[in-house]
Amino acid sequence: MESEEMVETLNNYCVLLFTVEEKNYTAVKFDGYAPPVYTTETAGGDHSAGLAKSKTFKIRDAGPDTHRLEESLPLNPHGRTGLGGRGSLRCYGPNMAMDPIITRFKRNSDNSATEKNGKRVLEVLVIRYPGEDWTLPAGILAAGKTFPRNMMVILNEKILDMFQKLQKKALEVYKGYEDDSRNTDNAWIETVVLNLHLDDDNPYINSLTSRGGSETSIEMKIPVMVEGIAKQLAVHWQTVEQGDPVCARYKAYLRVVTDFHGACF
Repeated sequence: MESEEMVETLNNYCVLLFTVEEKNYTAVKFDGYAPPVYTTETAGGDHSAGLAKSKTFKIRDAGPDTHRLEESLPLNPHGRTGLGGRGSLRCYGPNMAMDPIITRFKRNSDNSATEKNGKRVLEVLVIRYPGEDWTLPAGILAAGKTFPRNMMVILNEKILDMFQKLQKKALEVYKGYEDDSRNTDNAWIETVVLNLHLDDDNPYINSLTSRGGSETSIEMKIPVMVEGIAKQLAVHWQTVEQGDPVCARYKAYLRVVTDFHGACF
């Protein structure tokens, strides 16, 4: 059906299953476009700065979920999504995030450099919550914070201080709009992807997780609270290889990182 939208709530996230095809740009007039307005309870109060609050009203003879937003609210620069409001995001407009690619060179059990096809091999620090896939310690930045929560919970204060200094010379892989299922017409994610590389002489290079005796990283478990439930957050160093699911997801970014360090991919 043309211009069909369907929204599900899954684990407190808005998942857009159908978008408005061929009418994807806010610059294009689309008569009759009146998407449902949705903000999850877990999104909390509006943390936007200097933006008009959401005002909604029902359109006569329309369904109960059909609303219109005040025109002064910001509009997604990449066009219509089929959903108004904030969804699960904290702010109207851009919600700033960070994707930290924390790397080090892989070493063998005798501490010699691991090589493949004549190039050194990189490892990237990844995390996993129970029942989820391995991913980067990324996330939306809370007000006044330099790093995302997922990164802060796996690092102690001394290591975070080291990364604060390392950030000044970090490789900026990407900065801009993030294509994310949580984006709405009025709220979206903008991210910066940084490569924070630990040189071989970095005193904290083995402090995050220890190296195993079989050339692999020892997995570390960290207790965390997620929505009032105690969970174990797994952390380990993953070899940067094209076939690995984590590396496949961030393939374009990791290609830039490996090329920068002259490592194999």
